Amino acid sequence: MHVAEKDEFVLPTAHATIVAMVSSNPCITLHVYSGVDHTFVRVDGEHYDKVAANGANGCTAAFFKRYLGG
Repeated sequence: MHVAEKDEFVLPTAHATIVAMVSSNPCITLHVYSGVDHTFVRVDGEHYDKVAANGANGCTAAFFKRYLGG
């Protein structure tokens, strides 16, 4: 699960609850991207962050490769 630390659509209290609940689930790997906002992966988007996007995309690709093969 990829979460933007500064997501403008998620209240800080909700963010903390999500992180706490997901962190306790061994079936979910949580990645929180510091200092980024909603849609940080969308190239040419208002909140695009190349470093965070590359990290998120790399984790997703590794997940697909591990569980779907390829």
